Amino acid sequence: MATNHSTATFDRSDPIVLDHLAKLQRGCLGIVILIAMCTLGAWILSAMGITLPSAWTMMKVNTAVAALASAISLTLSQPHRSRRSLILSRVLASVVAIIAVASLVEHKFGIKLGVDTLIAPDRLSPHPGLMSPQSGSSFLMLAVVLFWVRAQKGTARHIADLFATGSSFLVLVVIAGYIFGATSPFRVAASNWTSPQALLSLALLSFVAFGHRAEYGAFSVLVGTGIGSRIARVLTPILLALPFL
Repeated sequence: MATNHSTATFDRSDPIVLDHLAKLQRGCLGIVILIAMCTLGAWILSAMGITLPSAWTMMKVNTAVAALASAISLTLSQPHRSRRSLILSRVLASVVAIIAVASLVEHKFGIKLGVDTLIAPDRLSPHPGLMSPQSGSSFLMLAVVLFWVRAQKGTARHIADLFATGSSFLVLVVIAGYIFGATSPFRVAASNWTSPQALLSLALLSFVAFGHRAEYGAFSVLVGTGIGSRIARVLTPILLALPFL
């Protein structure tokens, strides 16, 4: 009797690895949600005239909204969720894409679309509410992954795998910039690096998205059974660390 692709994929996966991965992903998403909520709260309080340390508002409002929407989208797209949850997940992915595209358009053409200051005016910044180009590009790639995160076949599967890899690579590039001689790495400016909170959020979101794709796409060897999968799980962190070392 024929077995569908979804069943075959989970049959080849190691249930213990998937269980540990699911717990780790929940922790990562919890951290992202906490960062985003604290940032939004800080911006709302600042808009009300309450003075807070500048570190609380280094992450822009639209960056926090995109991070929060991404975390909820990934939560709703986990395996065994209902079709309604998956539809809502894609709606949130579309919201992330709109925020990211608006930011990149503003950077490219030097215009103001008004979406950056809907929640807080950010009057003291030379670029009010505008996330960095690195954040905008990362969230745009992440949004594509979120939209097709459970794609198991066809072109959508390859697109999701490609953008999951691209998102992770871009985050690693920005991390490398922080480590190796970035000028004023903690300064929030449109022409400089993304904020530390945003970078941490993007790193965690990219990890979770990549883990989701490992259950459905070309990276299934990382969660599979057998000696090959165990070797892949050991070597992958080493290979990622080697360029930094």
